Amino acid sequence: MLWRWMWLIVLSTGIAAISSYLVVSQQPKIYQSSTILLVGQSVQSLNPSAADIYTSQQLAQTYIQILKTEVALQGIVDALGLRTSSAALREMINASIIQGTQLIEVRVIDTDPLRAQAIANEAGRQLILQGPAAKEQELTSRTEFIRLQVEELQKKIDDGQKRINELQSSIQVTSSAREIADKQQQIGTLQQQINQWQQTYASLLGFTSARSPNYISVIEPARLPVTPIAPNVSQTVMLAAAIGALLAVGGAFLIEYIDDTIKTPDDIAASLKLAVLAIIARISGDSEEKLVAAQHPRSSQAEAYRLLRTNIQVADVDKPIQTLLVTSPDVRTHL
Repeated sequence: MLWRWMWLIVLSTGIAAISSYLVVSQQPKIYQSSTILLVGQSVQSLNPSAADIYTSQQLAQTYIQILKTEVALQGIVDALGLRTSSAALREMINASIIQGTQLIEVRVIDTDPLRAQAIANEAGRQLILQGPAAKEQELTSRTEFIRLQVEELQKKIDDGQKRINELQSSIQVTSSAREIADKQQQIGTLQQQINQWQQTYASLLGFTSARSPNYISVIEPARLPVTPIAPNVSQTVMLAAAIGALLAVGGAFLIEYIDDTIKTPDDIAASLKLAVLAIIARISGDSEEKLVAAQHPRSSQAEAYRLLRTNIQVADVDKPIQTLLVTSPDVRTHL
């Protein structure tokens, strides 16, 4: 049955595949660009606390909701000079937490890859502006000042320790008790001063290495997408072709199910509940050519007539046939 309806299956599959390709090829290509942001600074800490990590994850949820607000969306529109509304931009942006981390992934879809990249990067910048972290210029200047102070303290500590070593070496060659006492007093004073410098040094280092859970930074900026995520031409065409083939197969089965015409000798036997005596194939040619028993006695058609004769003779041995009716849809057939 499938082989008989193969033309329909192939035709339906081809039409579905070609139609879907023509439709999909006319659709605009959609690109996606994404940027990844880190909430908190526990990753840079040697001993991050569970409380900081939990707080950062909760803050990440908050920042995702902030990105959907009118203020953040309008900020993106104004910064990039987009000719679109904040409501339309909200449909283009999607943000979510990377499961089990403090990372936020901001994804932007657009028909223009350059615009998708720019919106993703600007969305990350808008989130950073919503955080309480210091401005970049202020943070840079403050960090530079602390670095200079740390270097100066390091130099004072090194010089003081060097002076202590020199005084201890001179005590060993000094015989005067007064000089020894004076140098020991100098050593004690220098040691107190060094201790103070070390405390200040440690506090400055702690300040520069402080990690706030409410701090957001860009881990991976958005890249320019080169391959569209939709429409997937090959997948769509294959799916349409499969649907077309299935519909054709289903249609073939339905036609076969509702078709009650007689096509084969088996159909005759099943419909009439009678045995088939013989099957004579169509004979082409003129009237003389159709006399196959005379013209072609060894042909398959002549043999079919002989088989019909034999089956009629033995159809009812006990009661010979008296009447034989021959009929056909062809009006030229006669008794």
